[in-house]
Amino acid sequence: MWTRSGIAIAFLLACAGDEEAVEELRPAPEPYRSITHPIILDMPDTGGFAINLQPIERSELQAQLRRIYEPRSKDFRALFLRVGPGRSTAEVEFVRAAARAADAQTFSHEGSFPPPPPGFRTVIADSE
Repeated sequence: MWTRSGIAIAFLLACAGDEEAVEELRPAPEPYRSITHPIILDMPDTGGFAINLQPIERSELQAQLRRIYEPRSKDFRALFLRVGPGRSTAEVEFVRAAARAADAQTFSHEGSFPPPPPGFRTVIADSE
């Protein structure tokens, strides 16, 4: 017979297993690395979403991705994710599901693009 603490431990172990079952985001293979106008979705630790630095509501994400990818060739429908370490696996899976609904593949932004040449730096946003 299960005790309450035994049930709680079994539940926690089952949840931990779900976290590991989520596919890891990987860098994009060729030819995706040669996309001239990549779509980058930021998921900062502070919450929210931004597509190419433009904030977007969670409720509008799937529709916006469909609008973005509809005119693109199916061979170049790639969404590059920059995910803050504090974001949950469930949030990443929500974004991946929205991308799949738009017929796009998801990749990690990190490792998908070459680093800038020596002497150059990446600018994420203007600072005041």
